[in-house]
Amino acid sequence: MTLNLSLNFDGKLKHLNSEDRKQIINGIGDKLEKMDRFGNDVYAKVSLKQFARRTLRDLPMISATVTVYTKLGRFIAKGFEYGIDSSVNKAVKKIETQIMKVKSKSLGI
Repeated sequence: MTLNLSLNFDGKLKHLNSEDRKQIINGIGDKLEKMDRFGNDVYAKVSLKQFARRTLRDLPMISATVTVYTKLGRFIAKGFEYGIDSSVNKAVKKIETQIMKVKSKSLGI
Protein backbone atom coordinates (compact mmCIF):
# COMPACT_ATOMS: atom_id res chain seq x y z
CA MET A 1 0.00 0.00 0.00
CA THR A 2 1.27 3.45 -0.92
CA LEU A 3 0.19 6.23 1.42
CA ASN A 4 0.58 9.92 0.67
CA LEU A 5 -0.17 11.87 3.85
CA SER A 6 -0.80 15.60 4.15
CA LEU A 7 -1.19 17.05 7.64
CA ASN A 8 -2.53 20.47 8.65
CA PHE A 9 -2.26 21.91 12.17
CA ASP A 10 -4.69 24.65 13.29
CA GLY A 11 -5.40 26.49 16.51
CA LYS A 12 -2.87 26.04 19.30
CA LEU A 13 -1.32 23.11 17.43
CA LYS A 14 0.33 25.57 15.00
CA HIS A 15 2.97 26.26 17.64
CA LEU A 16 4.14 22.66 18.17
CA ASN A 17 7.85 21.99 17.92
CA SER A 18 9.15 19.80 15.08
CA GLU A 19 9.72 16.70 17.26
CA ASP A 20 6.10 16.62 18.42
CA ARG A 21 4.90 17.12 14.84
CA LYS A 22 7.04 14.19 13.65
CA GLN A 23 5.59 11.94 16.37
CA ILE A 24 2.04 12.92 15.40
CA ILE A 25 2.73 12.37 11.69
CA ASN A 26 4.28 8.94 12.33
CA GLY A 27 1.39 7.90 14.58
CA ILE A 28 -1.29 8.95 12.09
CA GLY A 29 0.61 7.38 9.20
CA ASP A 30 0.84 4.08 11.08
CA LYS A 31 -2.91 4.12 11.79
CA LEU A 32 -3.79 4.76 8.15
CA GLU A 33 -1.29 2.24 6.76
CA LYS A 34 -2.82 -0.53 8.88
CA MET A 35 -6.16 -0.03 7.18
CA ASP A 36 -5.98 -2.45 4.26
CA ARG A 37 -9.56 -1.65 3.28
CA PHE A 38 -8.45 1.58 1.60
CA GLY A 39 -6.84 -0.16 -1.36
CA ASN A 40 -3.40 0.13 -2.91
CA ASP A 41 -2.83 3.82 -3.64
CA VAL A 42 -4.19 6.17 -1.00
CA TYR A 43 -3.96 9.91 -0.54
CA ALA A 44 -4.96 11.07 2.95
CA LYS A 45 -5.37 14.60 4.26
CA VAL A 46 -5.64 15.13 8.02
CA SER A 47 -6.51 18.44 9.64
CA LEU A 48 -6.10 18.80 13.41
CA LYS A 49 -7.44 21.69 15.47
CA GLN A 50 -7.13 22.20 19.22
CA PHE A 51 -9.90 24.05 20.99
CA ALA A 52 -8.58 26.66 23.41
CA ARG A 53 -10.53 26.14 26.61
CA ARG A 54 -11.85 22.61 26.67
CA THR A 55 -9.66 20.11 28.51
CA LEU A 56 -10.22 16.89 30.41
CA ARG A 57 -7.42 15.63 32.64
CA ASP A 58 -4.93 17.83 30.77
CA LEU A 59 -6.00 16.42 27.39
CA PRO A 60 -7.22 19.13 25.01
CA MET A 61 -10.34 18.83 22.88
CA ILE A 62 -9.18 18.03 19.34
CA SER A 63 -11.12 18.15 16.10
CA ALA A 64 -9.69 15.78 13.49
CA THR A 65 -10.93 15.92 9.92
CA VAL A 66 -9.68 13.02 7.81
CA THR A 67 -10.15 12.95 4.04
CA VAL A 68 -9.14 9.80 2.17
CA TYR A 69 -8.95 9.57 -1.62
CA THR A 70 -8.94 6.05 -3.07
CA LYS A 71 -9.94 4.43 -6.34
CA LEU A 72 -13.36 3.86 -4.73
CA GLY A 73 -13.84 7.61 -4.23
CA ARG A 74 -13.43 10.33 -1.62
CA PHE A 75 -14.31 9.72 2.01
CA ILE A 76 -14.52 12.43 4.69
CA ALA A 77 -15.09 12.09 8.43
CA LYS A 78 -14.66 14.21 11.55
CA GLY A 79 -13.80 13.12 15.05
CA PHE A 80 -14.16 15.28 18.18
CA GLU A 81 -12.46 13.80 21.22
CA TYR A 82 -10.05 14.62 24.00
CA GLY A 83 -6.56 13.84 22.68
CA ILE A 84 -5.19 13.50 19.17
CA ASP A 85 -5.17 9.69 19.05
CA SER A 86 -8.80 9.38 20.10
CA SER A 87 -10.07 11.97 17.63
CA VAL A 88 -8.12 10.48 14.71
CA ASN A 89 -9.25 6.94 15.63
CA LYS A 90 -12.88 8.06 15.67
CA ALA A 91 -12.58 9.67 12.23
CA VAL A 92 -10.76 6.65 10.76
CA LYS A 93 -13.46 4.29 12.08
CA LYS A 94 -16.13 6.42 10.41
CA ILE A 95 -14.22 6.27 7.13
CA GLU A 96 -13.87 2.49 7.42
CA THR A 97 -17.65 2.27 7.81
CA GLN A 98 -18.17 4.45 4.73
CA ILE A 99 -15.78 2.31 2.67
CA MET A 100 -17.49 -0.90 3.76
CA LYS A 101 -20.86 0.55 2.68
CA VAL A 102 -19.49 1.43 -0.77
CA LYS A 103 -17.91 -2.00 -1.18
CA SER A 104 -21.11 -3.78 -0.11
CA LYS A 105 -23.14 -1.72 -2.60
CA SER A 106 -20.73 -2.62 -5.39
CA LEU A 107 -21.10 -6.30 -4.51
CA GLY A 108 -24.89 -5.98 -4.42
CA ILE A 109 -25.29 -6.94 -0.77
